[in-house]
Amino acid sequence: MISFFRAPIKNITPQAQVSVLQIYKYITSDYAKLATERLRSIADHYEARRYKSELLDYVTFSGCFSSRRTGGLIEHSGFLCFDIDKIESERRLQEIKSLLINDEELHTVLCFRSPSGNGLKWVVEVPDRHWLTQPHKPFSLSDKFDCPNSPNSLNSPNSPNSPTSLIKNHRLLYERIRQYLLTQYGIATDHTSDIARPCYLCHDADAYYDPPTFKDNPASKLLTSKTTSLEYQDKRSVLEILAKTNKNKNDYENDIEKIVREIEHRRIDITNDYHDWMLVAMALAGTCGATGEHYFHRISQFHPKYDNAEAHRMYQSCVRNTHGAVGIGTIVYLMNR
Repeated sequence: MISFFRAPIKNITPQAQVSVLQIYKYITSDYAKLATERLRSIADHYEARRYKSELLDYVTFSGCFSSRRTGGLIEHSGFLCFDIDKIESERRLQEIKSLLINDEELHTVLCFRSPSGNGLKWVVEVPDRHWLTQPHKPFSLSDKFDCPNSPNSLNSPNSPNSPTSLIKNHRLLYERIRQYLLTQYGIATDHTSDIARPCYLCHDADAYYDPPTFKDNPASKLLTSKTTSLEYQDKRSVLEILAKTNKNKNDYENDIEKIVREIEHRRIDITNDYHDWMLVAMALAGTCGATGEHYFHRISQFHPKYDNAEAHRMYQSCVRNTHGAVGIGTIVYLMNR
């Protein structure tokens, strides 16, 4: 079961605990159709975001909560939800949806179009629910979670399902699946792995649903992999990998996707200050034009103050004014600096 919340987003108290099947019926019904159509007709980004936050109901796919915060977790649902944003075309969106649904490693429970209309929400089963409550190595995430102690609940440090291990393992598995999608299909997903993250609900008559099996698969390579870690990697190692894979190291124009994937894989922030951030935008705009904006968002996402709307404005400004003045080699320089 998962928690269902009525709008607005400021409401953090769930109205009910529901099943994914109930959410599928909600999405495919006409309940949110008018609100979805209205949202997609709003041209202004800030107005659209305000409308969404005030009028769309939402759920927390990864668990049941007493309130929408990490410390409010009652029980993990056994599901993970991923956002795939800013898909460049309808054809690509349908291609990605098909790849996800037919993946043999992960069982897709729900897949539907995002409120914006140009993205996907993808909900999968955890390969092995018991894995979430066990200690795993390597794991070096230093995040601390403010989870008050409560006897006979997940918040008790003596519970086998204590938040300290459960939430860390949730984030570790989320990251492994993100990297799996990147290496397997070249699909970039949102990096936010917050267990209490809200997912807005909208209308999608063509949403996909397949009932959860809850069959644990401890042999899944996503659980047994020893190569994935959440540690931030040294920037220079990215260039070392590129040096091994690029025959012509000066021809970075043909390797933008490869460079961006390495940045995502190693979770590197190369936009340390405003000037660097602008240089990245200029390099991509000068090389790719307007079609390169999704690369800019994928690179910018690792800055702690990343904002989608601000990144969009920066990139569009560079598209209008750069005219090829900065090359893609600038990005490599920032990675190696």
